[in-house]
Amino acid sequence: MSGDFHLNCTMRKLIVFCFFILSVSLFAGDTLCPVVAFFPLKNKQAQNYNDTTRDLTVYSKKGFLLVVNGMYDLQFKDGRRIPDARIVSLSLEKQTMNVTTAFSPITAFKNHIIYDTITYAVTDIEKLRLIGDRAYGIFDFVKTSDYSVRVVSSGMYCEMQEVRVRSYNDSSIIYNGFFYLSSQGWDYIYEMDGALYFSNGLDFIYETLIARKEDQ
Repeated sequence: MSGDFHLNCTMRKLIVFCFFILSVSLFAGDTLCPVVAFFPLKNKQAQNYNDTTRDLTVYSKKGFLLVVNGMYDLQFKDGRRIPDARIVSLSLEKQTMNVTTAFSPITAFKNHIIYDTITYAVTDIEKLRLIGDRAYGIFDFVKTSDYSVRVVSSGMYCEMQEVRVRSYNDSSIIYNGFFYLSSQGWDYIYEMDGALYFSNGLDFIYETLIARKEDQ
């Protein structure tokens, strides 16, 4: 993967703020959605899956959530690492997650990977990698051994929308992508000619950032 442009601090804060406001306003209803909760084993009293004081889908040492249609860099206990795994669905009853093996069939083909959706128990996650600096390949590692990891029901969060970004050079060109979790928060990842790019500087088309499932 290669980096694109960098958001300045003000724009990044604006996007995070908008994301937080929309998530709170859209998920104050009665419908509950499955999410993967990461909360520290040493602080069980702070396990509030519906905390409205912060965006729980962004990494924090206090705990955070993984949501459907979000894209993550996951490493599993069987040794398999999927750097662009998208959560397709979650099972509260079985405590499992279905994730893609690549961003898309096109990127999978280019990287000699079979594109598929595979199932893991959420306790099979060994670590979550959060890119900190793409230029130097610096990652933050979240080890599941430090957390209670399980599928829970949330009345605040449900699933991420797909991202649409407009080309910086040609506004008529629009790329489809997904939200991708980094150590700084949510970035956008998109495909162009089979290659993946983090789009921090493309003109993001603001739509609903997070959406409720109609039926659970």
